[in-house]
Amino acid sequence: MNKRFLLRSHFDTCSQLVAELQNALKSADLQFCHYYQLPKIKEEEHHNPAKSIEVTPFSDNEALSLCCDAYQDWFKQPHISGKLLTRHPAIVGIKGVDQHIESLILAINTEKQAFKQIVLSEKTKDARFELVHSAIPNLITLAFYRQLYYEKRPTYSLRFTWMHKHSIQHLNVKQALDFLHKNQSQKPLITEDKAAWNVMVEKEKQRIINLSKDHKLRIRRPIRVSPQVNVRFSATDRYHVSAALPFILFNAEQTEKVGQLKNYAKKADARQKKSRYLIERLFLETP
Repeated sequence: MNKRFLLRSHFDTCSQLVAELQNALKSADLQFCHYYQLPKIKEEEHHNPAKSIEVTPFSDNEALSLCCDAYQDWFKQPHISGKLLTRHPAIVGIKGVDQHIESLILAINTEKQAFKQIVLSEKTKDARFELVHSAIPNLITLAFYRQLYYEKRPTYSLRFTWMHKHSIQHLNVKQALDFLHKNQSQKPLITEDKAAWNVMVEKEKQRIINLSKDHKLRIRRPIRVSPQVNVRFSATDRYHVSAALPFILFNAEQTEKVGQLKNYAKKADARQKKSRYLIERLFLETP
């Protein structure tokens, strides 16, 4: 069967299920609802690491409305980054266990996973992009992939934290030089002067050439800080998941502590101070 047709079918089914979930949440017996709005990241800002993030909290009906909207935040918006996705940290606390809502969550996640597998069946990035955007124009694929998380075991506490991560890529000298050669041929991101760009990259390549051939290198690139949900049952029984979408907590009346997401302020990274980047703009260093 045509992949584009299948993709559209899973998308339409998921959209219908999400609409049902939104209606079910609006009529559910809620213990509480909290939503923490984060600033939207503009296209020209997505290369800049966040030094601070201001959180705007909402509660009760206003929070629930924002939570429901978050579950369908799938499409590219004008001037808003499609690479660094808007996250929706929130918690919807429901009294008892609503089996209808649970079944909707599971069905939505199943449709999303089926959608993802069809996309990943294409071998190249360009083919995957063409498949998705020919079926659903302006869809942000990674936003649609997001799974919905929930918990129905009675919890002791639920808190929010900011998670710091790094993307690490190990390279040898030849791979680093190949990377720089390819990077040199691309459109400069930090200057409009092509000649100055070429001079700068040539100097960077020379630093790598001066190393021994067996020298080990790595790119340790910081990933933009993101909110997480920490769920705790006991001192030894706990876990955390992404807070990209509102977390649904059943048996919320039994939860003793519910934390808030505070504003983010970047702290000094001791490891970064000790590290001497060979090429700072690429976060290229010696391990």
